Amino acid sequence: MLNHIADYVEKNHGKNISLTDHELSFSVSFIGWSWDKFIQIEKGKFTLTDTSIAFKFYRYRLLFIVVLMSTMMGSAAHELWVGIFFFIVLGLGNWIIALVRFNDMIKWMAEATNKMTKEKSVSS
Repeated sequence: MLNHIADYVEKNHGKNISLTDHELSFSVSFIGWSWDKFIQIEKGKFTLTDTSIAFKFYRYRLLFIVVLMSTMMGSAAHELWVGIFFFIVLGLGNWIIALVRFNDMIKWMAEATNKMTKEKSVSS
């Protein structure tokens, strides 16, 4: 299963992919296109257990950019509430976009797992 996930990560511009028996880790370049699945994160890790797949991701770069942009907007307007508003809008908007993208990824994983399970049962 992790080999299929590694192919998916590579197809969606993941870099430095490291694969072990139960774990796949990768990083993402700083510059990418907005439609890349993993553009909003710096790195991620998939961990495979007997019953589940866990996905852990790091979004420090996005937090830094949102804080910087909202601080600039608040400073330009000379109002604290403008900065807070932009922080909420940019942060929440990017979080929702990430959830939609990762939901699509989870659907793909479920379909791939079902397909692999059916192939194994047919060959047995």
